[in-house]
Amino acid sequence: MRLFTTVGLVLIAALLAVGCGSSKKKTSSTSTTSTTSSSTSATKAAKLAAKTYRAKLTGAVEVPKGAPKGSGQAVITIRPKKLQACWKFTKLSGFDKPPTASHIHKGAAGTSGPIVVPFGGTFKAKGCIVSTAATLSAIEKNPKGYYVNVHSKKHPNGAVRSQL
Repeated sequence: MRLFTTVGLVLIAALLAVGCGSSKKKTSSTSTTSTTSSSTSATKAAKLAAKTYRAKLTGAVEVPKGAPKGSGQAVITIRPKKLQACWKFTKLSGFDKPPTASHIHKGAAGTSGPIVVPFGGTFKAKGCIVSTAATLSAIEKNPKGYYVNVHSKKHPNGAVRSQL
């Protein structure tokens, strides 16, 4: 009788072990898939290098027309890994000072479009701001479809502008 009980307990233990083993496999498999997915995302992010756009700003290309003699330079850097857009404006001249705001807008040359990356609430000559991955990716895929501009009191729709 003891032999029968011992064999029965061994069989039950074996069945439980097999059941637990398959459960562990499932968890392990899910965990592996999740890790692989995270690794894939990290790899994609690592491939996205920062891109810098140097832009010559003028009032003549602003829509509607900006400052006729307005000019300046902008350096815009898109940093997808950090989800940042950074800027630096220099040599701003030919329009009323101080500038009031600056932004990246969506819009082809000759058109006016919505703001997609505001560079703060008030004008700052340089800085960085967090944006969304989707917005930064869209800019990098089609930089000519976006423009940067600087606004002033006399030119609230934009004093100077340049396509990226």
